[in-house]
Formats: sequence, C-alpha cells, structure tokens
Amino acid sequence: MLRNANKTFALVNSSNLNTTEHYKICDIKDISGMITDLATDDVRLDDFRHSGIRLI
Repeated sequence: MLRNANKTFALVNSSNLNTTEHYKICDIKDISGMITDLATDDVRLDDFRHSGIRLI
C-alpha cells in the first residue's frame, strides 16, 4: 500500500515519539508527513523536520 500511495502520513502521539515497537511498518524515509499532538515548532520534532517530514 505504501508504494502505491502518493503520500503517507504517520499518526504519532507525543508519548510514543522516538520509541520502538516489536514490529516495523516502514522506514522513516517512507513517511511524507506526521500528524501529532505536539506543536509543529516543538523541539522534539526537530529531527523529523530536518529530515524533510511535513509536520501537522
């Protein structure tokens, strides 16, 4: 599904930011944007912002 999508977005709760799970859906480079409960200028999102991920 990811390969057929024009854009991919991840829904990320701030408590799960920078954590790992037992399974992997895709690489971070496969994400077009991230929807999160943090303000888009929050410093905890700097690494994602600098990677070119759109923050919403």
